[in-house]
Amino acid sequence: GLTTARVAQRAGLRVRIYCKDRPPEVRSSAATGLWTPDSRICSSAAMPAAFPEQWEAMARSSFKTYQSLLGVAGNPVEWHDGYALSDAPFDQPLPDDGSSEPDYPDLSARLADIHPKSRALAPHEHPFRSAYARRFTTMTFNIASYQRLLMEDFLREGGELETREFVHPREFAGLRERVIVNCTGYGARALMGDNSVIPVRGQTARLVPQPEVDYLVVYRGHNLVAVPRRDGILVATQEPGDFGNADASVDRGVSERAVERLASLFA
Repeated sequence: GLTTARVAQRAGLRVRIYCKDRPPEVRSSAATGLWTPDSRICSSAAMPAAFPEQWEAMARSSFKTYQSLLGVAGNPVEWHDGYALSDAPFDQPLPDDGSSEPDYPDLSARLADIHPKSRALAPHEHPFRSAYARRFTTMTFNIASYQRLLMEDFLREGGELETREFVHPREFAGLRERVIVNCTGYGARALMGDNSVIPVRGQTARLVPQPEVDYLVVYRGHNLVAVPRRDGILVATQEPGDFGNADASVDRGVSERAVERLASLFA
């Protein structure tokens, strides 16, 4: 919502945001903070013929925008190296885990000219107990500072915020604005009756910040990611059955097992 508001402001529009919650209470505050524009954006079966070209144009515009934030105070955007680990060769598909999750198109190759290439590593080139490893470089967000930057820019350019919760679309008729942009995210499932919005449960935990840890770890096939951020090392994990699961309750045991699995990767 904040990003959309800033785009509208840059187009010369006056913008008011209606929201139930504000950062850091919003769902996106718990995001991993990785720039992954093709992540679950469209299933292969539902992808229109023209979508890859449209997606590429949007992704390149997004990339250009975020590159302009490098070096800004608070480090809202940074580049980090990372290690992708796998129990099987990367060119082999993962075994079917019985999930109902659909297949997704591989669109990342369309950005090969702007995204650093990964490199396969020999066992002596990394410190992990993993049969296969690749080193990559990716763009990450420090969510707290990025949210604050958006909020400050939005308010400085005359944006307004109003705390309000909508429970039915007919309430839109009572707003003073003539143009409304729906940025309710997962909330659109209930508000708009849009059952095509599918929940994907996941859990994140923050470890104490360690500035000396400046690399990511992605454990392929285990839905385990560790991201170094200024507000802590973020450990994100998913469990079998999380696709289509709307349960938002916290299970400490899930995060503890994820941290233990992460620790076991180090030799």
